[in-house]
Amino acid sequence: MSTPIIFNQDELFGDSEPLEELSDVPVTDVEARDSIRVRARLQHLMDSTPIIVYSSVPSGDFKLTFVSDNVTRVLGYGSGEVLADPDFWFNHMHEDDRPRIFLKLPQLFVTGEHTQEYRFLDSAGDYHWIEDRQRMILDDQGMAIEIVGSMTDITRQKRDAEHMEQARDQALGLARTKSEFLANMSHEIRTPMNGVLGMLNLLQTTTLDQEQADYVNTAYNSGDVLLTVLNDILDSAKIESGKLEIECIEYSLRQLLEDVAELFASLAQEKGLELVSIMPSKVQDITLGDPVRLRQVFSNLVSNAIKFTDTGEVVVRVNLREADGAAPHLYFEVADTGIGISDDAQSRVFEAFEQSDGSTTRLYGGTGLGLSISKQLVGLMGGEIGVSSVADEGSKFWFTLPAMQPVAQPDWRPSTELVGLKVLIIESNETSLDYTRLLVDAMGVAVMTARTASEAKVLLAENHFDIVIMEKLLADMDGQNFVRQLTERNAAPKIIMLTLMGMKGGAHSSGVMTYLTKPIRRAQLHAALAEVMCIPAGVHTPLAPRYAIDKYLHTDRRVLVADDNVVNQRVAVAMLRKLGLRADTAGNGVEALQALGKNAYDLLLIDCQMPELDGYEATRAIRAGEVEGIHLPVIAMTAHTMQEDLDACLAAGMDDYLLKPISLSRLSEKLARWLPALEPVSAPD
Repeated sequence: MSTPIIFNQDELFGDSEPLEELSDVPVTDVEARDSIRVRARLQHLMDSTPIIVYSSVPSGDFKLTFVSDNVTRVLGYGSGEVLADPDFWFNHMHEDDRPRIFLKLPQLFVTGEHTQEYRFLDSAGDYHWIEDRQRMILDDQGMAIEIVGSMTDITRQKRDAEHMEQARDQALGLARTKSEFLANMSHEIRTPMNGVLGMLNLLQTTTLDQEQADYVNTAYNSGDVLLTVLNDILDSAKIESGKLEIECIEYSLRQLLEDVAELFASLAQEKGLELVSIMPSKVQDITLGDPVRLRQVFSNLVSNAIKFTDTGEVVVRVNLREADGAAPHLYFEVADTGIGISDDAQSRVFEAFEQSDGSTTRLYGGTGLGLSISKQLVGLMGGEIGVSSVADEGSKFWFTLPAMQPVAQPDWRPSTELVGLKVLIIESNETSLDYTRLLVDAMGVAVMTARTASEAKVLLAENHFDIVIMEKLLADMDGQNFVRQLTERNAAPKIIMLTLMGMKGGAHSSGVMTYLTKPIRRAQLHAALAEVMCIPAGVHTPLAPRYAIDKYLHTDRRVLVADDNVVNQRVAVAMLRKLGLRADTAGNGVEALQALGKNAYDLLLIDCQMPELDGYEATRAIRAGEVEGIHLPVIAMTAHTMQEDLDACLAAGMDDYLLKPISLSRLSEKLARWLPALEPVSAPD
């Protein structure tokens, strides 16, 4: 049997007679019995809860008139002890918290209620964090008659919050450490890579025999692969930290696809693979988006497709898909005839550092970062990505992006004089044949196709063709022999030879009017058709400017290169001279300022990190000393790739930046922008 609850009404409800035990109340006294029940419930609530209930006089001295008995259980003091000392509460409050509590107490008389947190000393000498909720009680005249409050021990919550904050700070510290490590790693690797790839890039522009050229290209491609791994690691860190931004600018989708196909053409051809990129004419060429990140996704997918395919083909396709009630979107796919991916491994291919199985890593290599980054990039661009595959039959990686076109669309228009021409295309690979036919057909030309020399002979016997577009390596006959047979015919067609990179023979020899290197670009095919028929090339969407290097020769323009690394100096100077520009060097910011004081320069290429005076401070000094109307273009050469580093370049007064390793093509693009009197050039990466 439980002990009956005894009320100390003087403590609980002020000046009134003590109540008897509930069992002693007459049953007929209903009102008294109900009152006792209510009070019993309140008493039980205060005894069982860790919340201390109190009341005080409505004045600034905070004198307690009542405190619940559970103050003993929570803080170790008896309620009588607390009430006996008018200053008990403030005396036991942490001295650092008292001024704040005193200052905020008057707010209660304005707002009617408020909450404060402070530290309170218990009977054992330990401080507890207390959440104190106070409320003003008013009479029917609106006069304050009492303050009631509840005090909750929140020491554990505070401790947990402190631990969480410490864990957060530790995580942020680790993230900063990782970010700094990656940034420093990038700088330390990119600096020597600038010398390696820069010199190889320059060597590619010299006269080399075929064996030497193969060695140089292999070394350059190997260095480029290392750089790709480094970029993947940095991009992964940027995405993780939320620092990777997606652009929305106009770009040519066809040119991007053709650039990617050209980039991986030699790699595919080394393995005997056919690499084709197909974009139907209904897909708008000029679109809005982030071409750099889209190129990165395509590069990862195409590189993987070639890596895991030993025979057959790799086909890149883009199409426009429209659904009822849904916004149109671009659909991209990269399909191969490679080793494929098992069903259970397909769910893991987009995870970082994952390969389909261990044997794949051993046989083909790779970090497993490319697909993970591609998935994240596609997501940031507003799309989704997936894969379908059958083991030992091939894979198809696909992704979608919102279709966004600018308001004004420049039209691609082939020359009207091509319309009505008859063209025969001879290619052994069906996919490549269909792609070439698609390009030619879009130019208003009548097209017929054959996959072998035998099929072509039948068509040639029955039809007249103005132009024959054919592979150099036919499936059933030597291409040169077939060309000789064609040229012996009456009204022989003009011949355009399709060849692989590095296999091009002497142009305009043996009856061949011109050569086209596979994979074919639309603009180059259009120009070739116009060339062999001696007609104007017509109007088409402009591609990136491609000019001869000697356009820069015989100029009096002068560039200053400031870099503390001697190898990097040599690379930059050699590239500038290759482009026809005069160049001087400085080893740090101080030497750069001295050189600028002695000579007139048209542009400054400056490293960001140098002894004595770095690139940032040197640029600020240059800008501070410039007179109105005279502005020296300053381009940073930096091995740091984080956005905050690039922003720091612009904030220091630099006009632009070049990421190391520097290539001839990227250098020439910057020169074309900041030395506008010179014509832009494009050199091989």
